[in-house]
Amino acid sequence: MFLPPWPATFSVLAGLGTVGLIAHLWKHRHEPGAIWFLATLVSQAVWCFSYGAALLVTGPTVRLALEIVSLVAMSWIGVAFLGFALLYTGRGKLVRSRGFTLLLAVPALTTILLPTNSVHELVFSDYTVDPVFGVQTVSYTLEGWAYFAIGVATLAVAAGTLLLFDTVVSYGPLYRAEALAVAVSAVPPGIALLVWALELGPYPQLNLTTVLFLPHVALDAYAFGRGKMFEYSPVAHRTAERNAIEELDNPVLALDTDGRVITHNTSASRLFDVEPTQILGEPFDSVVDTPVDLEADQQTVSLHAAGERREFAISISTLTDYDDDPVGHTVVFQDVTTQRRRKQRLEILNRILRHNLRNELNVAHGYVGIVADQLEDEALRTQLEGAQGDIAGVIRMGEKAWAFERAIDSMDDEPTPIALSDTLEGVATDVEAMFDGEIDVSVPADVRLSAQGRSSNSCSSSCSKTPSSTPKTGHPEQRSHSRR
Repeated sequence: MFLPPWPATFSVLAGLGTVGLIAHLWKHRHEPGAIWFLATLVSQAVWCFSYGAALLVTGPTVRLALEIVSLVAMSWIGVAFLGFALLYTGRGKLVRSRGFTLLLAVPALTTILLPTNSVHELVFSDYTVDPVFGVQTVSYTLEGWAYFAIGVATLAVAAGTLLLFDTVVSYGPLYRAEALAVAVSAVPPGIALLVWALELGPYPQLNLTTVLFLPHVALDAYAFGRGKMFEYSPVAHRTAERNAIEELDNPVLALDTDGRVITHNTSASRLFDVEPTQILGEPFDSVVDTPVDLEADQQTVSLHAAGERREFAISISTLTDYDDDPVGHTVVFQDVTTQRRRKQRLEILNRILRHNLRNELNVAHGYVGIVADQLEDEALRTQLEGAQGDIAGVIRMGEKAWAFERAIDSMDDEPTPIALSDTLEGVATDVEAMFDGEIDVSVPADVRLSAQGRSSNSCSSSCSKTPSSTPKTGHPEQRSHSRR
């Protein structure tokens, strides 16, 4: 029974595995990056089949034609893989850029140069059949364009691999195993290609890249089969992160550990009146042009915006990596100019009402009392006394509103513990005056009352809680009541 030599056999097996992977992934062709990855696999399959067949062909014309086909397929793999990595990781804008178009021109031009190589020999020269291991390998000298095309393809694969590794690091376990498998899968054939291109080893005429596509296909099958790589594309994750900052109305700056601007949103560009890339890499202090403490929790700065000076409250957060080590800061600017101006107007109005109006009402209260005392008509005196009472009520209402305002303003202050005995003594005195009774208060002098938050109180030291529905008497440290 005839068995093909192992280089040809493994090359064809790698091609068959690639075709199976193409068939499995065809249903995902509408996912981000899928078409480019399918193009990579098609190039890979063509390379494997053409090179595997070429190793078994003895006719010089057909052998040369198959070698050219395999080289054309080789030239397209790198750029196609990079296109997949860019789209898969949410960087599709770069695929539509002029730079990526120039990269595509390299394999396109290689496809034109290879069939006509016998005329110009820009790709290879000194072509000869050089069998080894029972297969029809060939030897030739790679020329400048070949090294350039191989270099571009290698760099493209390396860049795509780094993008996938970045996904592994940045987006956590959801994409980790799959992206890592695809990234690692490019390593074995990549090493084999460099060994062949640099003519390393005892048999430089044998290109083992297609043979090492076998572990490549196995890892890809795991990532896209069991791992369901296209069902959990990180493009949504990356887009959500980008839009979370970009769509904020508030200006946002992201800084590195040296305080340099590494990214910002459109609102920040409008605030500082700069182009999107103009302040990238610039020190934060030079951009804001006013002292800002990156370690402070709350602070307000005055900036020139929209042709006027405006007040901004700054919120600063520390960026940390997966080891909780600080890697930078995010700085969010909140325009509080309108709120501060409104508050200032309210404060002025409040002072007018509290002082001027109270003084005028006190004067009116006094005059009404004087007139009432001088009237002999009992009915008029009664009406004026009622008016005087109404004025006094308005004055008391103003005092209560002022007290309420002070209480609200003090809610954000740190609560100060108070002596419980002093508080209860004051309450007892008020109750005694109301009911004409006598109340004895017995509380340890070191018991303090402190607030916890805004909705709960607690006693420190020896103060203990007792249910209000079951009062107890007779304890020496409890308040005792006696009425006369």
